[in-house]
Amino acid sequence: MVKIKRGNKDTIKVIVVISILSFAVMSLGSNGDENLVNQAKQIFGPLPQVIVSEKNPVTPEKVKLGKILFYETRISVDGTVSCARCHPIGLYGADGLRKAIGNNCKVNPRNAPTIFNAAGQISAHWIGNRTDVEDQAKQSVIGPPSFGMPSYAEVEKKLKEIKGYGPLFKEAFPKDKNPVTVDNFCKGGGSL
Repeated sequence: MVKIKRGNKDTIKVIVVISILSFAVMSLGSNGDENLVNQAKQIFGPLPQVIVSEKNPVTPEKVKLGKILFYETRISVDGTVSCARCHPIGLYGADGLRKAIGNNCKVNPRNAPTIFNAAGQISAHWIGNRTDVEDQAKQSVIGPPSFGMPSYAEVEKKLKEIKGYGPLFKEAFPKDKNPVTVDNFCKGGGSL
């Protein structure tokens, strides 16, 4: 049998008393927690299945195009960067790196935030200087550490050269005379 020294017995008594008091306080405080939870339920609710955008109404055709464009690397300056590079779906839409890696293995000044529910945010990007997810996508394609393309015209030229994109853009943007544009690339991605 192990003998407990006098100092250790006092420590054990203090721990037992604190545990009992903590449990009692938590039991009494549960009503306050319940009130807080009820108040939160009145303010917050589940997110909508689709975040509605007057500027970019979501359609199945745009979602289909957006899913394809999300993985498109051919519109980056070195042919290696896509949206999925920094926002892999399997990692909850964020690459988990301290700083994202862009074209030619350039280190971005910031890490990549998740894209999950990003369309519901009031602004995009870590510094809040993007009006929405479409604006974020548009600035990324010419961003030096991201896709690194020299201009929007070069991005559109590449998109038009890729076989099969013409009909997909036309399907997603049937009212547009020239649907293969950077803006529509961003709207497709924003619909995803």
